[in-house]
Amino acid sequence: MTFEITDDYFGASWGLFVLRVMVYKDDNVLHTGYGHSTPQTAGGKVFCMFYALAGIPLNLVMFQSIGERLNAVTTFLLGIVLRAVRRCVCSSDG
Repeated sequence: MTFEITDDYFGASWGLFVLRVMVYKDDNVLHTGYGHSTPQTAGGKVFCMFYALAGIPLNLVMFQSIGERLNAVTTFLLGIVLRAVRRCVCSSDG
């Protein structure tokens, strides 16, 4: 991917602007949450353990529910496509 270096409204080159945006995204999205916000008190650690004990199974149920809904939608759409293909094949045989 190449970027043309021209002055834009802000006085910086477009390529440098894109590079700065990509570095910002990488720093804030990819490196967030690695040991920076851990509970320090015993009460906070206990709360996090109980929160995880409740949250992990609820997430599993949620993911299962999402999977079932995606499966139903996919089955419905595939049925429509297969019926359309059968109509085309049957009408061309006649």
